[in-house]
Amino acid sequence: MTAEGEGAGMAPAAVEALRERARRDVEDGILPSCQIALAVDGRVALFETFGRDRRDPRYQVYSVTKALVAGAVWILLGEGRLATDTRVAEVIPGFGTNGKDAVRVEHLLTHGPVPGVAPRLGAGHALRVPPTSAHWVLAELIDRAGATDHRRYVAERVMEPLGLARLRLGVPRGSRGTSWRPSRSARSTRRPCGSWSGSTRAS
Repeated sequence: MTAEGEGAGMAPAAVEALRERARRDVEDGILPSCQIALAVDGRVALFETFGRDRRDPRYQVYSVTKALVAGAVWILLGEGRLATDTRVAEVIPGFGTNGKDAVRVEHLLTHGPVPGVAPRLGAGHALRVPPTSAHWVLAELIDRAGATDHRRYVAERVMEPLGLARLRLGVPRGSRGTSWRPSRSARSTRRPCGSWSGSTRAS
């Protein structure tokens, strides 16, 4: 724990529970390493790494970047370049196959069911946007609506204004040696969520 963590106004029991959970997950092999940070009033009060000695690596954070991609889309929404009811196929013509012509920007952001395509899939079924691939489509929308590569757009419009200089979409070739890729525990049974060609029975 950093020195700033002492007397920083945090609840000691809650902080220790967080540290113990991180330590246990690393020791049990659920995570190869874990890094936690807490800030109070703009100051870092806790910064600790479990499982490794170094404190300056790049972690592959996967779904954490969904908020950054969504933030870029919100900027495009605010500028009028996209709308929540914009049909994806209007911007990406090749996307509208297998019932996906009804998918709108809102469906990608919420991973929700897409109305109006159930008759094509069969009674009691609905096309649902899979969370494992929706943001790839949003990235393509940013490329086209933002008129630049989505990685550059997210960096310049979202991450740099937030001061997140080390957070990147895609690791530069020269930095790949310092990137850590979390591994899934052998005990984990979690599987990716669905596919565009499949369907989910409506509840």
